[in-house]
Order: sequence, then C-alpha cells, then structure tokens
Amino acid sequence: MQVELRQVLTGQLQSKEIDGVRHIKALPYFSIVQSVEGRYSVQLGDGEEVYTTPGGVFLAPAQITQTITHHAEPATGQMTARWAFLELYLDGCPAELLYSFPVVAEEPGALLNALFAAEDPCDRMSIGYQLVKWLLARGKRKEPYAEVFAPVLSLIRREYARTITVAELAQVAHLSESHFFAMFKKAFGCSPVAYLNNYRLSVASVLLKETSLPIGQIAEQVGIPDQFYFSRLFKRRYCKTPTAYKRAL
Repeated sequence: MQVELRQVLTGQLQSKEIDGVRHIKALPYFSIVQSVEGRYSVQLGDGEEVYTTPGGVFLAPAQITQTITHHAEPATGQMTARWAFLELYLDGCPAELLYSFPVVAEEPGALLNALFAAEDPCDRMSIGYQLVKWLLARGKRKEPYAEVFAPVLSLIRREYARTITVAELAQVAHLSESHFFAMFKKAFGCSPVAYLNNYRLSVASVLLKETSLPIGQIAEQVGIPDQFYFSRLFKRRYCKTPTAYKRAL
C-alpha cells in the first residue's frame, strides 16, 4: 500500500472557561485529539456518543461531522488538550475511503510528545508517518470503493473552488450520471453535491479560525460565492453562523 502524508498540523488548548462547551465541526484533515487534562465526549456522524479518558485520544476521519463536548478536570476546573491533523492518502485515496477507525483509542505512546517537541519539518513528517503506522494498526479495511471514487474525491479536493457538476464527476468515474449518483450515495451516505459542499464548508471552517479574511471572501474562495447561501449552509452543518463559529472558543 502506498502511504502519502501531505501535511501535519498541530494545535493545543488550555482553558478554564470551556467546561460544557459544545462544538460541531467537520475538518478536511484526519484528526487525532488527546484530552491531556479533563476529557471529551464525542459523537461522529450519527454514531453513539463516547467519552475519552484523561490522556486518551479520539480519532475523527476527514469530512465526518464531529459533535464534541468539553469536560474540564473537576479538581482544577481546567481542560488541556492537543491535536494533530493529518492530510493522509492511502493508494492515492483519502484515508477514510479505505479504512474505518475506532472513535476512541489509547494514547499513541510518546509520538505526540515527540511531534510537539520537533522543530525540524522533516522530523515532524517522520513522526507523522509513525502516527500513520499507529493508526493503520487500529483501522479496519473497508469495502474497496477506491477504484471508482479515488479520482472523484481527488478532483473535489483539488478543484473545490470552482463550479463542479454531478455530470462531470460521473464522467471522471466512467459511469452514467444516475448510476454514479446511486453508488456515491451508498458509499458516502449523501449526494455528490452535499459531499462537495461539505468539503467546501470544512475548508471554510479552517479559514474562519486561522485567518482574518472577511466571510464573503472565504465563501468565494471555497466555491460558494453567494454569501447568504454560504451562511445558510454553514449554519445548517455547524449549528452556528460563520461569525459565531469564528468567535467560539
């Protein structure tokens, strides 16, 4: 199997004002999130809500809706957490297309410590690949949709900022439009247009948090130039307006 790690991003949280705060998000990256002090309750998609243990992690594939509640350590009233986001492809496909992963897992040894201590980008990528090895040891191979959908998802992730039609995606998959639509919905649980817009919104959610770009410019950059339509889609997916999402902890 060919493993390609295109990007490794990290972040940290330490707060005494986040106990009980609930976030809904979906990211364009694979998430490994560790509750160092306190814990998370997390629901992925329509799955059951589960809890991390202090020091444990939850795993969230790219694109899946994460409903997360923060639970501070009772003794201190504080929550400390850290995360690694991996842009991960297996045999040219996004990892979530080929593998399913448990929602919660044990701490990945000293790998996160090493990742956060690494300053050299080559060292960070090397540790990132070790994290991928740790992930794959816990993942389960899915039904192989890769042959049909790998070029489709690659097109979406590469060119989401422009207009993309279902007919174009069906052509890339070498299927009739109706057959493609039915197969796609069976594989991903949503229509191709919904998947495309959800990917755009996941990119927008990162831009809202990490840049000072105006909402209208973000909407245009991700391929939804109508700001009012963008805001309506965003609120439907994340239960917050783009402005409220940007201001949230």
